[in-house]
Amino acid sequence: MIRLLVVVAILTFPIWTILWSTNSSLSLDVNRLFPILFQTTSQSLLSAFFATGFGLIGALGVSGIKRLRSVLNLLILLPNFFPVLFVILISLRWIHPFPFGLAGIVFLHVLLNIGLVTYLVSEFIEFELTSISEIAEIYGISKLRFVFQILVPLSRPVLYQAFLTVFALSFSSFAIPLIVSGGRWLSLETSIYETIVRDGNWGLASGLALIQSLMLFIFVIFKPKRQGFVKSSVIFKPPFFATRFFMILPIGVSLFFLFGWAVDLVQGLGLFQTLYSMKSGLYLEVFNSVFVGLATALTTFFLLWLSIWPLLSRFGSQVLNSVFAPSVALFGFAILFLSAKLDIGYEKLELSLLGISLAVIQFPFLLRMSWVESVQSIQDQVKLAQVFGATKSDIFWRITLPCLAPVAGSLAGLSVFWAVGDFALTKMIVQKHSTLGSLAMEMMSSYRLEGASWLFFIIFAIGMTFYVLLRGLGRVCYLQIKN
Repeated sequence: MIRLLVVVAILTFPIWTILWSTNSSLSLDVNRLFPILFQTTSQSLLSAFFATGFGLIGALGVSGIKRLRSVLNLLILLPNFFPVLFVILISLRWIHPFPFGLAGIVFLHVLLNIGLVTYLVSEFIEFELTSISEIAEIYGISKLRFVFQILVPLSRPVLYQAFLTVFALSFSSFAIPLIVSGGRWLSLETSIYETIVRDGNWGLASGLALIQSLMLFIFVIFKPKRQGFVKSSVIFKPPFFATRFFMILPIGVSLFFLFGWAVDLVQGLGLFQTLYSMKSGLYLEVFNSVFVGLATALTTFFLLWLSIWPLLSRFGSQVLNSVFAPSVALFGFAILFLSAKLDIGYEKLELSLLGISLAVIQFPFLLRMSWVESVQSIQDQVKLAQVFGATKSDIFWRITLPCLAPVAGSLAGLSVFWAVGDFALTKMIVQKHSTLGSLAMEMMSSYRLEGASWLFFIIFAIGMTFYVLLRGLGRVCYLQIKN
């Protein structure tokens, strides 16, 4: 229970810190709330609907592929590895005219999440519906009938999970609405930021953040339960309903970003010389970004391990499945207020605080991505060990650490990927130092897009290095303890 309370306190930290620091009370302006809520919900529902629909189509294309499957998974998930600023840069650079406003926000959210939905649905199909598809093929059921009458109804839980994931990411999105809304479409995150910066109304900002969390919580309540199926971990042949042409959706999105990036790198070779000439200053940005990545990785590891025991209980699992990422804008200002209130020498700690903040904001997404399922998969082993009198320390070293270390390493590496390219929270928290993400944003603001592309190359290299190292560390930990 203590661990659960600590996790919940960390995730709700911005609201109670702002109210405590400013001596404010929660407030809501109904006349202002409804337009913001309507527009945020509209773009989130549209983003989730189209991403889930196109992702399902993409899953019909990749299901059953065995050869180089890990490479294929990496390719279709590539947009989720890129910093959001990079996705915005490539899209603005290559799509003319770009549809600013609602269409642009939904378009970018869909591009970002098609691969993620494809991966989730294809994994579900392969491991839980393979035996059913083989029986359907024997009885001569057509592809179309199987998809609409069997696959879609049985896949409702994973489709809802994918829909909820995209909805939550879109609902709490900050960078995309801030840049591509064109001032024509509101979102809760940008409204929280503007309420603080323009109006200084901390109570209203906290109220909007609370409404944001409650809206997402409502969607979790109605989450359908998974049904039991005969699982198959080995795919002997592609499912009969697989249509390889549909692979073009998730793969095409990734190739679009890679192609646009490659062209920008070639066109920016001259600017690379400029970056090289300022290498002494660039070293500092690289060091700062690496430091932020390290702080993010360590905090992510801490939060993941802290959540293990709560997730093994039914009540704790329900609570953690119901929490969502805190508001980015509110979190940034909460850090500033807390630092000033406690007088902790903010300038010396701002990079550490940035890394910690990024890890906390990403933690709810990492929970739903694979951590909850991984922890619950060892539940029977833990219960059996407790029956035989094993202590929590024995269970940690003999069961939870070896079983969960590879997953924790991968998720920590993924969190670093997003952290080193961040600019939104960095802009609010970091005052004295500069990172590669903030430098890339400055270059984009001055229309030096090719130079920003080279900076993203460095960001990607740092993120990939962290990801490989942390994933490998988790694997080594698993093998060492197992042997």
